[in-house]
Amino acid sequence: TFVLAMIAACAISAGAWFPGTFATLNNAYVDLQTRWLQEEIPSEIVIVEIDARSLKELGVWPLPRSRHAELLDNLSKAGAARVFLDIDFSAPSTAIEDARLESAIASASSTILLPAFWQPMSQQAAGLMLSKPLPAFAAHAQLGLVNLVPGKDGLVREIPDFSDLSTVL
Repeated sequence: TFVLAMIAACAISAGAWFPGTFATLNNAYVDLQTRWLQEEIPSEIVIVEIDARSLKELGVWPLPRSRHAELLDNLSKAGAARVFLDIDFSAPSTAIEDARLESAIASASSTILLPAFWQPMSQQAAGLMLSKPLPAFAAHAQLGLVNLVPGKDGLVREIPDFSDLSTVL
């Protein structure tokens, strides 16, 4: 009977493992654990992103870079220690707008972080290219890779370690 119990336990385990049942249970456990351990931590870090509601209210995209510069000036005055602008500044705008944003980044009392991200070279090409802010902006800011890979259920449960890509940035 012991042998039959072992065979049954192995069969049940294998049957649950093959269709991904254990992964689903593990994800549910991690999600529950995250909710239990969640606590708000005071911070002087500001993350700025553009969302659909903001775009609708502002009524224009892309925003003039002077708007981003004004935001950085205001956040610095408000005491933000670090500001992450999750906005793609890899292509130039007008010379005046670019100069205004560069000036705001360079003179900010806050540490400014700008995104770098891997993206497909084209719809037809399988390769990736690294998009980075223009050199004038990057010279006065820190760069951070922002690529996240969601799981099969669409949730991001881990952040890839890009530390070996420091030579790329």
